[in-house]
Amino acid sequence: MTNPYKILFTIALVVLFGLTLGLFLPGFIHFHGEAFCEHEIVLRLPNHAKDLLTEFEASETRRNQKLKYIDSLFFSGLNPKSDSHDAAFLLEIRAELQNELDVAEPPIKTTGYYFSSLMILWPTIYTCLGLLLFVIPPPGQQFKLQNVNVKRTGLMILIFFPLYRWPTWFRNLWFGGEEAGRTVYHYANFDIAAYGFFLQEFMTLIVCLLLVLIWQQWVNFYLERRDELSLSVSRNIANALDKGSSEKLSRTYVHWQIASLLLAIGFLIYTRFFWDQIVGNGDQRYLLHAIIVHSIWALTWLIISLPLIITWQTWLITRNKAFAELGKNSELYDEIVMQALLAIKPIGFWNAATSGIVAMFSFALPLLEQFFK
Repeated sequence: MTNPYKILFTIALVVLFGLTLGLFLPGFIHFHGEAFCEHEIVLRLPNHAKDLLTEFEASETRRNQKLKYIDSLFFSGLNPKSDSHDAAFLLEIRAELQNELDVAEPPIKTTGYYFSSLMILWPTIYTCLGLLLFVIPPPGQQFKLQNVNVKRTGLMILIFFPLYRWPTWFRNLWFGGEEAGRTVYHYANFDIAAYGFFLQEFMTLIVCLLLVLIWQQWVNFYLERRDELSLSVSRNIANALDKGSSEKLSRTYVHWQIASLLLAIGFLIYTRFFWDQIVGNGDQRYLLHAIIVHSIWALTWLIISLPLIITWQTWLITRNKAFAELGKNSELYDEIVMQALLAIKPIGFWNAATSGIVAMFSFALPLLEQFFK
């Protein structure tokens, strides 16, 4: 795709798709399903969860009443100088009550759709994966509906979707009580809003479809690149000096950087949601799913990196073989050729090092963010 107008039009369509399917449609459904705001989730809580919240709110009310009573004593005429012992005792009690209020956390958390982390997640991941699939696909792998292998794609989704979603199913259907460590009641939980649960599964199915199509694109490109590189390994010195080889590596690297960035943006919010439930809300039931989502991110990044890995590896091997040939054969040795080989650097050291550090940091960021809150 080289037409700039066509590229901009495709970007606009992808963004529109992401906002419509990931933001407006679920927002409309949750608004009319009365699971839009947090107070609506509170009304849907099971009785035992409501009792826990009521008890917590009552204890908070009692602490506040005690604080107001102590404050009223000072305002009503208690003299800190003449009644210093009583004043110090009351101030100590007041500090303890205030500290209890500051550190007290409700036993359960309720989350409505409005301004939840998933409200931002869905349009973001749809847009990022859509851009990967339709706007910056690998060279020669532009998405065409007629080229999709329906049987293979369907089989991959059939295997991938249950492996991806089974922790959610177990968490909602069999481990939904406080005895299982539950601290979060969410608008997409089956016992809060069954329609929200099935809507979330449908939206996740779309993510699976996009990922499977992206995987196929990049694997096909990797296989083509591997076959292409295997045909040009006999003339090592000529290939090492070939400007086209270094430019191919440079283009592949830049493409990989953009694809990796889009992938990271999409998955950072996704993984942050899970680690926020685990570390922020103390709900350990999300741990396994967090690991699975992180693994999917890592797998997708590996698949996207395969063409770069084989291109870079082949270039380095060819270059090393060229040095070896020049060193062994005095008739071939040429100082100018040697200097030319040394001068070719398709990817700068600091560029590669920075990309690697940023990639590793992005994987760890959701977890680090929680620990350093």
